[in-house]
Amino acid sequence: MAKKKAAAKKAVTLTSVYDDVARKADTAGLHINVAETKRVLATFFDVLEDLSTADAADIVAKGLKQAKGRRR
Repeated sequence: MAKKKAAAKKAVTLTSVYDDVARKADTAGLHINVAETKRVLATFFDVLEDLSTADAADIVAKGLKQAKGRRR
């Protein structure tokens, strides 16, 4: 019997992240499209860029910790 090839893992892109965020944020109570998502996340990255590397990493780490606590 032939072995199945493992599916090649698709590289994560910034656009795919924007699309995923827009999909998850677009709910019955909140309508947000990809363009709005990109604008908000781009602004977030602008704010991070103004911080020191250590502070930016700290903010991202805190956000990930909060996200883990919200996990569905």
